[in-house]
Amino acid sequence: MGNKQEKRFTGQKLLYMLFALLTAIVLWLYVSIADMPDITRTVSGIKVETIGAETLTERNLVATKLSRETVSITFKGSREQIYELDNTNVKVVIDLSNITTSGQQGIRAYPEYDQKLKTSSLSVVSISSDYIEVTVENVVPKNVVVRGVNEGSVADGYIANRMTVAPETIDIVGPESVIKQVAYAQAVFSETNLTGSTSVDTPVVLMDTNDEPVSMDNITLSSETVTLSMQVNMLKNIPLTVNFVYGAGTTADNNTVSYKIEPASVELSGDTAVLQELESIVTTTVDLNQFESTTELTVPIMIPNDCENLTGTAEATITVEISNLETAKLSVKNISITNDDTSLSTEVITQSLDVTLRGTAEDLAKVTADNVRIVADLTDVKSTIGTHAVPAKINVDGVSGVGAIGNNTVTVRIAEKSAATADTADETADGT
Repeated sequence: MGNKQEKRFTGQKLLYMLFALLTAIVLWLYVSIADMPDITRTVSGIKVETIGAETLTERNLVATKLSRETVSITFKGSREQIYELDNTNVKVVIDLSNITTSGQQGIRAYPEYDQKLKTSSLSVVSISSDYIEVTVENVVPKNVVVRGVNEGSVADGYIANRMTVAPETIDIVGPESVIKQVAYAQAVFSETNLTGSTSVDTPVVLMDTNDEPVSMDNITLSSETVTLSMQVNMLKNIPLTVNFVYGAGTTADNNTVSYKIEPASVELSGDTAVLQELESIVTTTVDLNQFESTTELTVPIMIPNDCENLTGTAEATITVEISNLETAKLSVKNISITNDDTSLSTEVITQSLDVTLRGTAEDLAKVTADNVRIVADLTDVKSTIGTHAVPAKINVDGVSGVGAIGNNTVTVRIAEKSAATADTADETADGT
């Protein structure tokens, strides 16, 4: 029992002694540090910053260059505060607000510390550059043209037609030495695989006369971006075709008509919505009743609005040939009129008309003059006194597949009715 109490007492004594020793060491360290003399230390790479730039702007001036971007400062102070310093929590500042003219100015630099730092014992022993040389220039304006550069691409079957820039010019303001170098502004269109017209807002870059970029530091632009609009059109090869007015033995499916168009097609560029729906271009309508066996004509190639003919050929030559049919001539006396004015006297001057018929040899052999009727249409002249050549329609009765070709006319004379003729007409109308 006595041994246990003695051991407990010894342990407590050792514990008190250890605590006393640690307290003494702490007090000694505190007194040592407190009594430690100040030390010096040099911090390098401290950034140089400016203030008062807005005052220069008001005077149409700008600081374009500093003789140094960083400095080294030797500080003196307590060890504790000295070793908290580095180039992230210390900077040097130069004040530009007192500058009134362009040129080089020497401005005194002074240090500024991060607010979190304790600086009560700190002092500056030296700065590697007490004065910073500042280059100050006049600020001048300039209006420059914006050039669009196409570095984009379109999908297969499309063509980039043209690019527009808006605005076409911009105003720039900056240091005189830099503004003098600027020849134009450039914006690059870089969209790829386009299938339709596209507009993009693109940054501008200032360029010199050697087509090299100019530094845009300290330069203000009226617009930092421009809108580049690329018109992209569809490409399509469109065949040329012909419409026909059939007759006189020709039909759409009896293989009697063949034709050739030169060129056979044209390459167009245009709006996708238009060209997707366009399968062919009808050059003209050919009336097969107006010639016997062959004809050749040249017609303009009419393309849709807002499309461009990339082929460059404005006209097409059309050659039409009628085959496997024959012709025969008949003198026909069976002539009548229609659509005449019954209040006037109409006399048919033409008593016989030679007509040319076309059809297969077999069908033509069946036709006689008795099968052919000529009807003169007076619609356009029925109330006009005088002698007129009027269109005549040739009817072939009883034989299909045969018709007349060419323009046939009949001459008629229209006059006022005589009194006797009028009385006779009236009596006939009354039924007496």
